Amino acid sequence: MKELVNRAPLFVLLSLTMLFSLAGLGQEPAKSMVTLQGPMDMPAPNPKGVNPKPGDAERTLLAAFDKYEVIGMSAAHGNKDLDDFVLHLIRNPAFPSKVNVIAVECGNSLYQRTLDRYIAGDDIPLPEVRKVWRNTTQTMCGLSGFYEVFFPLVRRINQTLPPENKLRVLACDPPIDWSKIKSPADYGRGQYLMRRDVSIASVMEKEVLSKHRKALMLFGTAHLFTWETQASGSMRKIIRA
Repeated sequence: MKELVNRAPLFVLLSLTMLFSLAGLGQEPAKSMVTLQGPMDMPAPNPKGVNPKPGDAERTLLAAFDKYEVIGMSAAHGNKDLDDFVLHLIRNPAFPSKVNVIAVECGNSLYQRTLDRYIAGDDIPLPEVRKVWRNTTQTMCGLSGFYEVFFPLVRRINQTLPPENKLRVLACDPPIDWSKIKSPADYGRGQYLMRRDVSIASVMEKEVLSKHRKALMLFGTAHLFTWETQASGSMRKIIRA
C-alpha cells in the first residue's frame, strides 16, 4: 500500500450510485420530511434558482480517462441498474480506445494466467475459468450473476479488436488456493481477508500504475475509499460525481 501511495497517480473515484441519485434530485424539486413548529422567521426560498442538470454518466466517465489514469466505481454489489450500466459501458465502441485494463474485486489472483489466456481468446474450459471468480475469499463473488456475464463479454469484445486495443482483466483478490484449505486452521485467523486491500494495491501498482496503463476498477466502494483515507498528495484528488 505504501508503494501505491508513493506513486501518487491521478486517481478519480466515480460513485455511480451517487451519480444516479443526483440525477434524480436534479429532475425533482427538493422534499422535506421535517415538521416545523412555532413561528417561522426565515426568508422565502428563491424561486429563480436553477436545479442542477446532471450530465450523461457514460460520456462523463469515458471523458474522465482523458485526464485520469484510474477510475473506480462499484459493481456486482446488489445494484442491478449499476451492473447493467457497467456492461453497457464496456460494450461502448469507444471504451477500448480509452481503457487498457479492467481490475476486479471478484477475481482470485492465483488464476491470473488462466484469466489472461481466456480473455485473450484461448480455448479454456468454462469450469476452469469460473474458478477465477468463484474461488475467491468472498462468497458473494461466486453467487454473482454479473461476473457470469462480464468475463465472457470482455472475451467476445477482444475478439473484435486489434492487438493494441485488446482489454486485459486483472484479478485483485488474494491468491487463495481452496484445494489446500482442509480445516479452519488452514484458512487461518483472517490473514486472507486482512490482505485484500494489500493485494489490490499490489496488483494495481505492478500491472497498472508502473506501466502507466488506463484502468477501470470495479470494487466495493469501501475498498476505493480506503485508499482515500490512507493516501496523500495527488492521491487525494478524488472526484465524487
